[in-house]
Amino acid sequence: MPLEVLRVGMSQVLVVDVVIVGSGFAGSLTAAILSHHGLRVALLDRARHPRFAIGESSTPTANFILRDLAQRHDLPELVPLCKFGPWRRAYPEVMCGLKRGFSYFQQVAGREFMPDVRHRNELLVAASADDDLADTQWLRADVDAFLFRVAQSKGAMTSEEVSVGQIERQSSGDWRIETSQGEFRCRFLIDATGHPDALKLAERFPRSIDERDSQRPSPPKLQSNSRSIFGHFAGLPRWEDLMQASSPTATLDHPFHADDAALHHVLDEGWMWWIRFANDVTSVGLVLDNHRFPGDESQTPEDEWRRVLGRYPALSPLLNAARLVEPQRQLIRTGRLQRCAAQCFGDGWAILPHTAGFIDPLHSTGIAYSLAGVDRLTQSLLSHRDFTKTELLPSLEQYERAIFSELELIDLFVSGAYIAIELSSFPKFVAFAITYFAAATTWEHQRIESPAGTTPPLFLADQVEFRQIVAELWQSLGTKSDGDFESLCAERLTPFNRVGLFSPPCHNMYGQTAAPELEPLTFEAGNGN
Repeated sequence: MPLEVLRVGMSQVLVVDVVIVGSGFAGSLTAAILSHHGLRVALLDRARHPRFAIGESSTPTANFILRDLAQRHDLPELVPLCKFGPWRRAYPEVMCGLKRGFSYFQQVAGREFMPDVRHRNELLVAASADDDLADTQWLRADVDAFLFRVAQSKGAMTSEEVSVGQIERQSSGDWRIETSQGEFRCRFLIDATGHPDALKLAERFPRSIDERDSQRPSPPKLQSNSRSIFGHFAGLPRWEDLMQASSPTATLDHPFHADDAALHHVLDEGWMWWIRFANDVTSVGLVLDNHRFPGDESQTPEDEWRRVLGRYPALSPLLNAARLVEPQRQLIRTGRLQRCAAQCFGDGWAILPHTAGFIDPLHSTGIAYSLAGVDRLTQSLLSHRDFTKTELLPSLEQYERAIFSELELIDLFVSGAYIAIELSSFPKFVAFAITYFAAATTWEHQRIESPAGTTPPLFLADQVEFRQIVAELWQSLGTKSDGDFESLCAERLTPFNRVGLFSPPCHNMYGQTAAPELEPLTFEAGNGN
């Protein structure tokens, strides 16, 4: 549908159906879907692609949703992004990394890492059966730019390096948005900026509270409290090589190469991620327990980085051998990572999940969380194209309910892990981590068995029994011995254990936990962008 241009005085005004502010992968994908179905969409961003971003590790859950979006909305360009092999063959210029699963290694301050024959300081959980069908690590600069181009190809009007000024709701119900590149008017506004304070829609245009609204869930009170220091490094040695150098048989029982994964080093202060891409660049992040190790602004991020890693003789030499390359050759340090908006929608507006809230990168929940929200919100808007409040309200209520329930459950997964770390108990960390893997694998199997419809809440967040079990296990972390806690987890998670959790052939080595593969969708290289 052609865009409408109005002249107001000496200025031109671009009139569209939907304005999306923020062109990360979620904002761009939302724009592509809505534009493909005939809505007039303007996609605005203050930066220019490609640009540095983190949130890079995909999962089977995320791939299921991405595949559903490609199939439901006739977007074959997305199909190769669901698996490592097809991605590399179709889009070798869009950088990604191989992700066979999740790997975790306990590091003890002042000690070299010593592989254990029973893998008591390791955990590996497979997410795929082989490299070709594996999950992926997304180099976000490339992936975001790719999906931005997909949105353009579907007809979205895109503007980069544009600042958003005044936003106001007119008496007609339309939005008037002033930007550095002119004025926009639209019927629906989506905040995909990545933080609820960017546009402050919930603060400036709060939803009025009525009898129906009083039944909605309140934003969750988050238990997790962490912060991060991160960057991209070139030339980081492989962790597996260090293990094999210390013991040639150390990795013989591993179900996949530990570096071809979302690799976690569990530290006294928190944990560290290593996410490798195929171009010898590795995303590395230090995530610190902000309760016990609050930030000190008198220290530079580099000084704090060196101080923490200097306590771990297995890690410090490897990081010292690598070279920081992004962003702009300096580390980024955050404040508290956790946040949650008061409202996720209002009259004529909504915010995407990554804008609504965030917990922690532990267990790689972010991409799936964002994609699930894209699926739900686009389904709502396409089902109610006139954006009438009375028609759209019920589906947006469900959208918000899913966002809050998922955030609350992810917060339990994460805060429980930090409790185990504070207790210096890697066995409890492993046992409680399996609550997440039980949820993810059960959700994946249920999705295969009942594929129709919009994405249900992730990680069984809508199942009261499961949520109660996780809360019970969370409460038991500090009261039971390591062995008793593992036994309790195994017992309570039995109804959600479909892949042999707690009983691997080799201790802590799970090689048979990948979800069954679906019938492949067809895609011919060159048909996309």
